Amino acid sequence: MNKKPVTGTALSRTDADSLNPTRMADNDMLNLITRVAHTNDVNVNISGSMKNKFSYYTSIGFLDQEGIVLNSWFRRFNVRTNVDYNMTPNLKVSTNVELTYTARNSVNENVVLLQGLRRPASMALYYPDGSYIYYNAGQRNPIAQLMEAKDERSGYSVRFTEKAEYKFLKNFVWVGQATVRYNVNRTDYLNTAALTNGVSEGRNIAGLSRYLSGETFFNLEC
Repeated sequence: MNKKPVTGTALSRTDADSLNPTRMADNDMLNLITRVAHTNDVNVNISGSMKNKFSYYTSIGFLDQEGIVLNSWFRRFNVRTNVDYNMTPNLKVSTNVELTYTARNSVNENVVLLQGLRRPASMALYYPDGSYIYYNAGQRNPIAQLMEAKDERSGYSVRFTEKAEYKFLKNFVWVGQATVRYNVNRTDYLNTAALTNGVSEGRNIAGLSRYLSGETFFNLEC
């Protein structure tokens, strides 16, 4: 029986051997790579008012969403509060504050699906001991790529808006608004040497952005 030489975590291309356990699989790659995805979406809203002078609205939301490709996901948590205060019969002031956190595992679905569809069904994904065969005859292991590669992206966003409305001359309304927003984003990426069959690849990137806007206009109420 011919033996296949093993180098690191990859198997070299040699003649097929019907008794070689790495060539005796019967994989449905599309079924292994994809899944039935679930989404959990929870929202809580609270609102109230006090003697036509003061009103408030607060919403809290959480989203946990799976992707149809294995180990792909997206999560979001957000809180938003809006407060309106009638200082005088003609003057209304509003304050809006919003906090958002998002995180996702970014999977290159097209590449992984192509790897799976190109891979012969007889090529095993695991050694007999259960460890990954990262490369089999030059073909990448899409399951190992999905489960062990890391490309996580997260972000924080804070937005503060102050708005004033003033009625005058019966039908005219002056509106002024200012908004400040800060965003913090981070990317954590890692491809191990086993996945690349060579050298590990990784990076960590963080960034801060700031946004400031203001506007004022007049409305005519007919």
